[in-house]
Amino acid sequence: MTRIYSRKDTPSLARNKKKLNYFKRGRINSAKEAREQLVLRNNHERRFNKRLSSLFRKFVNVNMYLYKQTGVYDASVAKQTLDQDLLPLVLSHYKRVSRATWDHNEIRYKPLTKASAFVLGRSKEFDALIDRYFRTRELVLSNISFNMSWQIRGRLAALRAEDLTLDQIARTISSEYIPITRRRAALIARTETHGAASFANHQYHQELANDTGIEMMKKWVATADDRTRSDHADANGQVVAMDEDFTVGGAKMKHAGDPRGGAKNVINCRCVIVYVDAEDELDGTPAAQVEPDDGLDPNWGDVDSVEKKFHDNAGWNNNQTIRNIIKDSPKLNEVFAKSGGAYYMPFQRKIHMPSKYNADRTNVVWKHEYGHAIDDTPKFRDRLRASGILDAEDMNRVELHGNLSLAAALQIQADRKMLSGYKRAGNKEKAKGFDKDYKWKRDPDFMAKEFGIDLAENGSTMTINSIDEFQDKVYAFVNKGTGPLANSAVLEKILGKDWVKKYLNDVGKGRTSSINYYLEQVIEIAEGSRYNNGTYWLDTAMGFSRKYGGISNDEINMFSDFVGSVSNNKFFKGHADSYYKRYGSVVTGVNQDHAGEAFANWFALMGGDNAAFWRELLEFYVPETMKRFDDIIDAIGVID
Repeated sequence: MTRIYSRKDTPSLARNKKKLNYFKRGRINSAKEAREQLVLRNNHERRFNKRLSSLFRKFVNVNMYLYKQTGVYDASVAKQTLDQDLLPLVLSHYKRVSRATWDHNEIRYKPLTKASAFVLGRSKEFDALIDRYFRTRELVLSNISFNMSWQIRGRLAALRAEDLTLDQIARTISSEYIPITRRRAALIARTETHGAASFANHQYHQELANDTGIEMMKKWVATADDRTRSDHADANGQVVAMDEDFTVGGAKMKHAGDPRGGAKNVINCRCVIVYVDAEDELDGTPAAQVEPDDGLDPNWGDVDSVEKKFHDNAGWNNNQTIRNIIKDSPKLNEVFAKSGGAYYMPFQRKIHMPSKYNADRTNVVWKHEYGHAIDDTPKFRDRLRASGILDAEDMNRVELHGNLSLAAALQIQADRKMLSGYKRAGNKEKAKGFDKDYKWKRDPDFMAKEFGIDLAENGSTMTINSIDEFQDKVYAFVNKGTGPLANSAVLEKILGKDWVKKYLNDVGKGRTSSINYYLEQVIEIAEGSRYNNGTYWLDTAMGFSRKYGGISNDEINMFSDFVGSVSNNKFFKGHADSYYKRYGSVVTGVNQDHAGEAFANWFALMGGDNAAFWRELLEFYVPETMKRFDDIIDAIGVID
């Protein structure tokens, strides 16, 4: 190992054993020490953030000024110019933070280092050490320049297609990207400051242990707030020997910020490592005996008692990806109740759940509102970016507005077009299920032919002999239908098991006029007839479901709202038309409310026990949107 200190007449460790023992730190409070380190780091982070923000703002403005003057933007040249400014700035920051960290430790350990003649040197080896760390990050930093440069190129191409002037394009890019660069600067400042400080802190204690012979141990301390990722919260309290690795989300790491942990463990990390003598008392316990205690719920991760109660009662299914996302999600800031309906408060991470709802409705609605919270979670946005499944335009939409669901804007647009085509005469195969002609109205003998029911002038009579035979005839007819709900299994799921028998027993075997009315409703549901925005059969289905114990009315509402949000209420409906007029479009006709409601409904339906049933229907109506949401969930739900 390269030495980064000098020795001055080092006495033998044997002669100084007594002194070394005397100057051990004794009792150590890890929380206090972590706070001290964070104060030091945060001061450097703030200053670095300002420098980065200024650099990125200048980069965007200069390039847009040149574009306005020349009409030319070369992404490769832009990247090179940004690298020329960014890389030296980061290296200089690394050295500043590392030296400050070293000085901080020197003050703390001064009695010990004096006794052992351990002396920190301002040597060439120190700079070489920081240079080596810089090389582990250089490619990551260069990728930042690449992404910024080429994202702007993609955005320019899109704006040019809108026939805007050069000045309009340049102004649009500047207005869009200055906020993005501000957020990006904050992320980079935190990641690189804490990474460099953690590296320097580890190297100092490694050299101290090597030189003094102290049996050093280290403890992982996670920042306890709603921004801490679950893998790091799980690692909180983990104590290992100096030469051993921490296990963090399946990755092996020497210290917080260790590049071996990968982007998922390094980006935006604020964890701190506390180094102790094995014989020191750490938080009231000998360091070698400290047991980790992450304080997390084994099912739901970082939740308070109120949020835990809602999750416990929600009836989440065993979809492991969804459960991973819930466990990995930061704690909600508040779950509260007052007058009004259920809603999620964007950017505040608060959910309102009315106490007036019954248990069944509460559980379905909770999954929906929690879906909004997932859609609004920055850490998942970062994970989606890192997944590589999005192109630059998709990622721009996500970053500009903050919602994961906007990655599906183009897919929602495609499904809307497809749904509109259902009504066109040229699309006969799809249109069959939405035929508004009622064949039993056209043919007075229809009931008699199909079911043995005689609709005579003097009243109706049943010519079939049993309820079982009647039910079989209804099933057979339903399965001949052409609509998306035209199969008896689907209807049975909605209306409940043995729905024909239950209905007939309820109205009485001889009350055939009621049976006739009932059959009309069932046939209309099965055929997709009397379509009228799709709401008619939904109303009918909900009525029967409520009476005969099938699918929850609230799940039917979620389904209706899902397709309604994608189709802009042209097919089915949930929210009012005015709800979808609050924001401008991110792609033609699709805004963040369309995408957000669709995503929340996906979460509610795919997270419940009837997920397979709803998937069958939704993949008929909104196949592209479903596939895109599935991809998003897979990307953010993988926890190594």
